[in-house]
Amino acid sequence: MMNDRIKALADLGNPFKFKNIANLKGMSDFDDSGPCVVMASPGMLQSGLSRELFEKWCSDRRNGVLIASYCVEGTLAKHIMSEPSEITTSSGLSVPLNMSVDYISFSAHSDFIQTSEFIDILQPPHVVLVHGDANEMSRLKQSLVAKYEGKNVTVHSPKNCQTLDLEFRSEKVAKIVGSLATPLVESLVVKADPSQKEATADATDTLIKPTRRDVTVKVSGVIVRKDFAHSIMSPEELGTFTQLKTNIMNQKLSVPYNQTFFMLVASLSRMFDEIVQENKEGLQKLIIFGCVSLSHVPTENQITVEWESNPINDMIADSAISILLQLESNPASIKALPPLTEKVKEETVTNEKDDSALTELLGRIRLILEAQFGPMEIITAIEDIDAEIEEEQDAFPGSLLQLDWENSIAQVDLLNKRVVCDNAPLRERVSSVLQRAHTAVFPICK
Repeated sequence: MMNDRIKALADLGNPFKFKNIANLKGMSDFDDSGPCVVMASPGMLQSGLSRELFEKWCSDRRNGVLIASYCVEGTLAKHIMSEPSEITTSSGLSVPLNMSVDYISFSAHSDFIQTSEFIDILQPPHVVLVHGDANEMSRLKQSLVAKYEGKNVTVHSPKNCQTLDLEFRSEKVAKIVGSLATPLVESLVVKADPSQKEATADATDTLIKPTRRDVTVKVSGVIVRKDFAHSIMSPEELGTFTQLKTNIMNQKLSVPYNQTFFMLVASLSRMFDEIVQENKEGLQKLIIFGCVSLSHVPTENQITVEWESNPINDMIADSAISILLQLESNPASIKALPPLTEKVKEETVTNEKDDSALTELLGRIRLILEAQFGPMEIITAIEDIDAEIEEEQDAFPGSLLQLDWENSIAQVDLLNKRVVCDNAPLRERVSSVLQRAHTAVFPICK
């Protein structure tokens, strides 16, 4: 900001170009022909223009140096404040120190009053004193410790290169706002006992005192941090409680496809459990889990994939696109597999005994289990079936198996993912392998 006088001078020229003040770029530009005052840096006279000028002038009694900043031990500025008879120049020569040496505190550092006021405003749990004279910092530390005695303020004064470990609370407090707070408030208030009713002015009405209780409620939302405050809110309400905006990204991708649409349906059915097929005005369309659509016009050699972008939908779309690319690059590998049509999926649910596709899937699961636990035998007799699993005996031929692992017997229902075994570690291990096998073999369920 400039006052009116400076603004007026600026219209005529540079108001900061002074007659008796000039910028000194280096000793080569310095005209040392008369009295002058030079403001040079660095203030500790270790190097640079100030060191060169000091060494040139220090032997003349008519010259003087004014130290205007804090000086660290071991520097030339700190050394000459003790008024030695001579000093050592940068080149290693010893020259007499005849010029006057004075010190004026012109530091921008805060004093005790300013430092304590700053601490009062922030109220930090830790105060670390650095960058100062050791004696002065020790006095400051003692004063601060005495002032904040009994308060949650710890004052530290570490030495140079000393490691300081500070502990802070890891818990964060967040405020739940918007619609997410409604079920939480409702869960904290329960209906009062009728005996707690109080009569109001109107005899026909009653006032019920709500009772608070400690409960745990699970909420799902977005954590928003502003400065040091945290809030949890619904993503749809970001625009209401913050300046953030939400956007929906719809993605559309066209993939070249020259195979039959039936092959696409059969291949996707092996991967996904819920697929809806629509045929409208020459447009063949598949919708996976209601979120990813694949459209095909018989006259066009391409499939259009559309979905609303989010982590789950992106994963489903990527899987569908991978199948499309596999079909296009190597259709023979897909043709070699028996297709899983809608009829096959219905038979899987109703456990039709003549379902060859389901038999093949269960056979794959059995191969995975036998690779882990060795040969398994099919249970055919009622007396060999454990009571827990007997009710599923008629579920599907070949779905009930038994394995012998280190003198422990485990009975497995391949279709319903049930394992019966007295050996708990073996039961858990078989259940884990069975679950992974189902995930790998059967279509993905919603």
